[in-house]
Amino acid sequence: MRSSDRQLRSSVLDINRSGRDLRTPDPIQHKLMRVTGFSLIGGSYYRYLYTLREATMGGTSPYSPALSVNAASYTGLSVSEMSNSATFDWVSYGVAKSNIPQGFLPKPIPINTIVMALPWWASNGTCIYMIVNTQAIDGDCGTPLLADDDYGAFLMPSDLIFEGGELDAPEGDYDYGGITFDDFGQFYDPVNQNDQQTYANPVTATTDYGTY
Repeated sequence: MRSSDRQLRSSVLDINRSGRDLRTPDPIQHKLMRVTGFSLIGGSYYRYLYTLREATMGGTSPYSPALSVNAASYTGLSVSEMSNSATFDWVSYGVAKSNIPQGFLPKPIPINTIVMALPWWASNGTCIYMIVNTQAIDGDCGTPLLADDDYGAFLMPSDLIFEGGELDAPEGDYDYGGITFDDFGQFYDPVNQNDQQTYANPVTATTDYGTY
């Protein structure tokens, strides 16, 4: 056999062998899971390592989730948190750090939350489940609005005595806008228990304030 024929045959065998030895792709299997715990990853910027267990969903209404009989525990990371960094200007898929109000922070996924996750392989071959979610930004404003002395509270009136926003409400002892015996609005020019508008034309000096 000529050398060129041997080389050609060897090349064909190599091609055939390469075709047979192709690595079968790992199956991607999404899993419904429940978060059973979390811990802040050291040195990270609001990124958490989660522990997960498989969950099931009821087959009839209200389709309630429950833990699977598979008691195995898995490790997970949030896709939404992967880009969080002290040097990056955004967190959680594009929330600008500069726009996050004081008292609010990126939060972990709460324990017992049901999530969708899929397996992924780290560079060292470790399988880690990637949780498909959007990281929540939560907190509180610190000092609440007070009806007695906080002007902002007037947008949501609830107290007739202290809140100016109630002045357009039905008349009463403290309502500035009505005309009744007890209404504060009638006493700019007090005369008697009747409305002062009655006295646009004076009647007698003893009853009409305007004739004094």
